[in-house]
Amino acid sequence: MGNFAYVFVGKALGVVTASIFGQMNVIISTFGGILLLHETKTKREMIYTVVGIILIVIGSILTVIAN
Repeated sequence: MGNFAYVFVGKALGVVTASIFGQMNVIISTFGGILLLHETKTKREMIYTVVGIILIVIGSILTVIAN
């Protein structure tokens, strides 16, 4: 399903933007695992997870700006 959407987004927005949205799936998967599957994390693991997600978002924003 995601790859199917990727083809249409690639045609509509360009390959660079489409690949950025593809990389953002990590964020959805991470929060999905924590919230829907009730994965437990220690406070330290949760801090590292949130920092990593923030870095992914910042990198994506900078890539869009540079494009």
